[in-house]
Amino acid sequence: MLAFARDWEKFDKLTLIPQAHAFEPSPLLATWKTDEMDRTLFDRRRRNAWEHRIEGASAQMSTGAQLLDVQAGPGQELVGCVDDLKDMYPSFDASFPRAASNAIALRAQASDFQGANASRAARLPATAATLPCQAGLVMGDLNAPCYGQGSHVGVLSTSSAAYPREARALRGQPFPVASHAELLTLDDRVGIAARPRGSRSMPATRSPSAQVQLFSRARGLKSMK
Repeated sequence: MLAFARDWEKFDKLTLIPQAHAFEPSPLLATWKTDEMDRTLFDRRRRNAWEHRIEGASAQMSTGAQLLDVQAGPGQELVGCVDDLKDMYPSFDASFPRAASNAIALRAQASDFQGANASRAARLPATAATLPCQAGLVMGDLNAPCYGQGSHVGVLSTSSAAYPREARALRGQPFPVASHAELLTLDDRVGIAARPRGSRSMPATRSPSAQVQLFSRARGLKSMK
């Protein structure tokens, strides 16, 4: 866990606080992601219990069930694709108070992070009991879905990558009859479209999505395993 926390320094995501200032630090949970990599979750259940849940953009996310309203006409078939933004949550920059809420339950001293920018910023004595915190959005934060979805939709809405507002369907609204549809759910984009049966042509939803291209060019977007 110490090596994992030290690795945050490479991405400017490490913040250090005195152990006495930590409130409900989180254990870490590892879940399967791929054969080569685990997904690391912050077990923030105790911390989340003290925080207010935001009723924001995540409450309006489309659901997969809406894709059932996309119909293939006579002589047509449906094809689809999925792509995502790698490491969207860790790419966010958190304020110091928010970073401090992402402290992990780890016995450490300031000297364990000697030489790190975060250590110089914290100015803690070498023997001080210290907790590392991640200065980003973490998986396990009850409000991370609202922050992530709201930011994603906001960026796309101010660019040419998003459909006009009148063409969007939010949760609870009637889904328009159309030959194709795209869903934006946090860091995932799902596209489905009708094409002539047996055709080898790829609908627009099968090409790299504008949202992925846009965020790939975005300044400061970092890849953090």
